[in-house]
Amino acid sequence: MCRLLAYVAPEPVAARDLLGDGLECFVHLSHSHGDGWGIAGYGEDGNLTYAKAAEAAYGSAEFAGLVGRLHTDAFVAHLRWATPGLRLSQENTHPFVTDGFAFAHHGRVGPFDKLDGLISQERRSALGGTTDSERLFLALMSAYDGSATLEDAYRTLLLAADRELEYTSLNSVLLTPREIYALCWYDPQNSVVREEMRKDIGYYDLRYRIDRGAVVIASQGLGGERWERVPNGHVLAVQRGTLETRLVGIGSRQT
Repeated sequence: MCRLLAYVAPEPVAARDLLGDGLECFVHLSHSHGDGWGIAGYGEDGNLTYAKAAEAAYGSAEFAGLVGRLHTDAFVAHLRWATPGLRLSQENTHPFVTDGFAFAHHGRVGPFDKLDGLISQERRSALGGTTDSERLFLALMSAYDGSATLEDAYRTLLLAADRELEYTSLNSVLLTPREIYALCWYDPQNSVVREEMRKDIGYYDLRYRIDRGAVVIASQGLGGERWERVPNGHVLAVQRGTLETRLVGIGSRQT
């Protein structure tokens, strides 16, 4: 399982400057979610910049440097706790990137043969690793190729997921040239989910708040108050530039 962090800011800013102690709270989670870290954001030149490594963020000089010097208005970070059996490697570390989009996921999903069946032939050539998460990303992009909007693509994918797949959580953040999308979608009836929520009731939460004029999104929040939940079965969309924020109900999910 993994931890997610993202923000959309009114102007380019470094994660360390925007989040302060909140970033330290996030990095502290890498003591238990220490199988890899990754970040992505659109640089001041408009191009997508990303970096990742199969190591814990708390001990990474590269991570510490990047969150201090990458100035971006749209940012995503991921801490990996690898699913057993999936190797620790650069290509299996989030975020996954294609066509100027970046994607980070928390959860398990399978079986792989059915997940692969949701990926178009054109998109399969982009598969670089062996994770369910990268396959989920390419399945979403395949649905988007045939949809008018990303919200339609989410509906297509999630309908197929409930029909064909088994999963704990599809919680994820998608960074796009126009918006950030944060999906909360987990199965509260799954035995793994029930056990993890027994130990930590908010483990599958995805929360957001306005912080220093920016919309910040994080797994369980980053401490403090004023965090709002993204309800299970919803996607939070935040537009770059205007920071217009909307919650879109995608389907019926229990909490």
